[in-house]
Amino acid sequence: MIEIETYIQPGDQITVVYRSSLEGFTGSVLEISDGVPGAREITIVRSGHDLAEDGAIGVSERNAIFTVQRGDAWVQVPPLLTPQEAELKSARNAANQRKRIEQRTPLLADQIAVEVIPPVEMVQRFRDGAQEHLQRDHEAALQATALRTRVCDLVTSEQYEQLLNARSRYPTTGLYGTYFWRRQFKHIERTGQPDIFVPPPSVKERLSLPWLSHDSKLTWVSAPFGPRRVRVLFVGSTCVLAQLLDRDVPLSQRNVWLHPADFAEAAS
Repeated sequence: MIEIETYIQPGDQITVVYRSSLEGFTGSVLEISDGVPGAREITIVRSGHDLAEDGAIGVSERNAIFTVQRGDAWVQVPPLLTPQEAELKSARNAANQRKRIEQRTPLLADQIAVEVIPPVEMVQRFRDGAQEHLQRDHEAALQATALRTRVCDLVTSEQYEQLLNARSRYPTTGLYGTYFWRRQFKHIERTGQPDIFVPPPSVKERLSLPWLSHDSKLTWVSAPFGPRRVRVLFVGSTCVLAQLLDRDVPLSQRNVWLHPADFAEAAS
């Protein structure tokens, strides 16, 4: 099992978002200082910067939210509550409770005890919740990475690059990574190929014949009951959507997809 206090390690790729401004940067962890978890300083070499020339930047755990890369996904590391913060929080809670009691029952306020969670217990509760959240996100990242590896073994390098590009359009969490790579794996099992979007042919790539155009009236020479007159509704890359002009055919059954060779005009 992972431990939240040691989850961030030197060498990790990390994203930093300052709590005060919601601005941040990415980089590589150089070291984590000693001290109380939740109040340590993390030294980071920013992306695109050289340690020898540009140096590194130190960021306090109190001042930012950190997200680290774990294979396919990025895992946000929940902040920890320090004993000092817990003492202040406990004192504020006690003062707020006392104020509410005095407002609601002023005559009996001195007889009602204030119930406050001890700072030590508060730190532990906070830590347990953060640990559970981190463990869940970490396992999701591992699952997404394992699925990505399985898919990688089944596709070409070019297809894999295309899939990575498609994956980048999803949120970076393990939950979305698992969804994306599992869907790809099942598609490969079913069809033998990954599910890669292929743009539809552009207008220039559609059929271009001198006798074929939108709204033109043509003869469907290969119709089941003999030649029929039709009107062109849509010209595609290989087929044409046409509508029978015969009034004896129900309107809901008049539209048909035809190939150019189905028209008498193709022979002229």
